[in-house]
Amino acid sequence: TIAGPNGGRSMSLTDFFVGPRKTILEPDELLIDIVIPECNLGKPTAFYKFGLRKGQALALVNAASSLWVEGGKFKDVRISLGAVAPVVIRCPKAEASLEGIPVSQDAIQEAGRIAVTEAKPIGDFRASLEYRNDLIEVLTRRTLSSAVDIGNKF
Repeated sequence: TIAGPNGGRSMSLTDFFVGPRKTILEPDELLIDIVIPECNLGKPTAFYKFGLRKGQALALVNAASSLWVEGGKFKDVRISLGAVAPVVIRCPKAEASLEGIPVSQDAIQEAGRIAVTEAKPIGDFRASLEYRNDLIEVLTRRTLSSAVDIGNKF
């Protein structure tokens, strides 16, 4: 939810970020609220940041996954990647590859491979394009596996 002199407006978080370090906010507006749907409270989630140093280092790749496991099958899978495109992205093809199928390492590995095709990383002085693609695949697999493990504990 955004507030400004002309009133408030609401939007999806995916519409909020428009470029590197740029948001949809006007100079006289303020982000006042982020609403998490009640159905997502307690949803098993995992996040990994891979950088060259600890702390405030720029990430080479960020990955986050959340999901439910019901009846041994993936449900409501969300996969997001950061530092691999101008803004944080979702991976709808990788998500769809898991939806409703039995939880398995093979399925998780395939989702990691698909996530690579949805990202648009660059190669630069910190890491090559190939290295970032490898990180996307590995971190996607790790976040999915971690979220499944968390879900199995409850």
